[in-house]
Amino acid sequence: MTPLKTERLELHEEIDEMTFVKILTENLPDPHPLMGYPMLKERDEEFDPANLEKAQKRLAELEVQIQPLQTELDRLSRQFWVTKEQVKTNKYDLSASRYRQVEADDVYHPEPSKIIDRLMELNEVIDHELIALQEAIDPDYFGFRQGPPDEDESEVDPDSPF
Repeated sequence: MTPLKTERLELHEEIDEMTFVKILTENLPDPHPLMGYPMLKERDEEFDPANLEKAQKRLAELEVQIQPLQTELDRLSRQFWVTKEQVKTNKYDLSASRYRQVEADDVYHPEPSKIIDRLMELNEVIDHELIALQEAIDPDYFGFRQGPPDEDESEVDPDSPF
């Protein structure tokens, strides 16, 4: 059963990464005229929704395989033997948790560095979207205009040093 649980953890990691990339690529803003696309981390391969679906189906199949094995293991592990000395050592405490080890399944958690990298990518996208919003509200906010100059701007002030 350990290989199945190991594969399940690996699939959780793959699905987590593919889901992040899916969300990121689906919500990627249009390229900015001066800044281009947000600077995102380069990945080994392009996102393919079919791969995400395959991984999710495989994970569901693994869960179906693990469930009966885990149920049987849980049923068998409810029974245990202890000696009189063990009971006496534990001050006659008959709690099952004193005598039997319960192993919890490993759960996938992304590494903190991966979470920080993802936050930085999301911040890059957010920055691009905020700039686009600010330009939509006030085109002169960043000191440049995209388009033909206004009539007032075409006149040059002879006294200006610029």
